Amino acid sequence: MGKFFPLSIAGQKSVTHLIVALAIYILVGWALGFVTGLFGWLPLLGTIVNLLVGLIRVYCVAGIIVTLLMYFGFLPKK
Repeated sequence: MGKFFPLSIAGQKSVTHLIVALAIYILVGWALGFVTGLFGWLPLLGTIVNLLVGLIRVYCVAGIIVTLLMYFGFLPKK
């Protein structure tokens, strides 16, 4: 899991690392809303940006879930 979600490994060390990892995932998702607002109105580029933003948001949600599961010990710590 650490290969795909490197922040999740850092989040399992302490509560501070957990909060920082979660904040990074949340801030990335929030910043993508700004990017979507900038380019969403363009016909072709807007569609491509919306698809990419959707994929990155799914990655962020999965990262948050993996970080929490690793912190609480439901996933093995490697």
